[in-house]
Amino acid sequence: MSKSRSANAARNQRAVAANAAGPRPRQLGGSSFASRLTASGWTTRDNTRRAEQARLTRRGVLDAARDLLTERGPAAITMRDIAAHAGVSAETVKKAFGTKTALIKTVYDVTLAGDDEPIPMIDRPEIQAVFAATNPRDKLARYAAAARQVGERVGPMLAKLLAAARGGDPELTQFRAPPTTSGSSEPVSW
Repeated sequence: MSKSRSANAARNQRAVAANAAGPRPRQLGGSSFASRLTASGWTTRDNTRRAEQARLTRRGVLDAARDLLTERGPAAITMRDIAAHAGVSAETVKKAFGTKTALIKTVYDVTLAGDDEPIPMIDRPEIQAVFAATNPRDKLARYAAAARQVGERVGPMLAKLLAAARGGDPELTQFRAPPTTSGSSEPVSW
């Protein structure tokens, strides 16, 4: 057998033995890529930094939209305006919220609540404090304080949204419609 044939045969035997042992991690610069990521503080499964950046970007878009809605009103702004004010691309805004109406609804909800935590208003501490009050005077004082906080947060923007709804913007009629009971299209009678 020639020298090159025997070298090829030996190489083939090593390859067969290696394949039988299972796949090896790809080595780059003496260590596997995953081990170098882990050693540098990155992990392949931990997206904490990315999730935090996405949350901050979303919050920036919401803040920009609230500012522009309050300043100009919904008819005078576009998704591009909001994106430019937030320092992101229009595509980022569209991917995060879909439509301008969905963005306005989200801005309203976050402004009403005071933050973007997924806690219903009824479960928030200021509302729970109203329920916890034991005498009518204390209950009324707590209710007034909570209503004032909400009014200060949402009032200026709500005025612009209601004006646009009265002006005939069909996407904003939800801000003008009377409240309904859950699951019903009938107005609530107070």
